[in-house]
Amino acid sequence: MILTLLPLNFNQLIKLGSCTCMYFPFHYTGKQVIHPNQVQAVQEEFSPSQERVQWATELIAAFDEYQKLGKGAFNFRGSMIDMPSVKQAQNIVTLAAAVTGK
Repeated sequence: MILTLLPLNFNQLIKLGSCTCMYFPFHYTGKQVIHPNQVQAVQEEFSPSQERVQWATELIAAFDEYQKLGKGAFNFRGSMIDMPSVKQAQNIVTLAAAVTGK
């Protein structure tokens, strides 16, 4: 889902970034911009944190190990993990790679 509400002045990058965080509970994954100067601010706001990327990377590694044992669901840091959780982790890693170019 992409958010299209923007500050009217495209140079108000601080306002642009601050109005982004209130949409996270609605699972928005991006925002439309009207000027190239806005791209970096929006990417920073919608990029997963380093902690979130680390969590996702470790979860995927744990999943791979449990798959070798023939197990589908498993316990990871006190949470039950199944395929939807793994897909979420994969999406986080993919998004982080796309934003950083790695």
